Amino acid sequence: MRKSRILRITARLTLLLVIFGFFQPVACGFSGPEITELSFKYGSSGLVFSIIMVLLALLLSLIAVLRIRKHGEKEIIATPLIIAVLLGLSYLTAKMELKDLLALISFDRGSFMIGLGIILSLVSGILYAIIHRKEGADDKGSS
Repeated sequence: MRKSRILRITARLTLLLVIFGFFQPVACGFSGPEITELSFKYGSSGLVFSIIMVLLALLLSLIAVLRIRKHGEKEIIATPLIIAVLLGLSYLTAKMELKDLLALISFDRGSFMIGLGIILSLVSGILYAIIHRKEGADDKGSS
């Protein structure tokens, strides 16, 4: 099996960590679904926007995992970057909304799992792009 294929699959599968992390305790012992429920029930518009960004990141991760057999060098690199931007927007919106209270929030293993999934997916995607181009050049050179 070609190295690029393994890296392409790894780049997609590591996004499962984002999905799994959402269902783990993310912050202050609350899981993603619990935080979502509380935000929609009691949160201000800023917190609702923040959780919508998190849900979009989760949905994008799920779509990427389901498209595991698709070949798309740009998509494989862009997906974790877009997820990171969505989660960054979520954090900044929550920070503006909660101000000093955000310093009191403890982040749990779910948030670290989400971050690890994004980083591993991005690294695998970049390695895929490098090796895929090299394998393509080797195939052209040997013909």
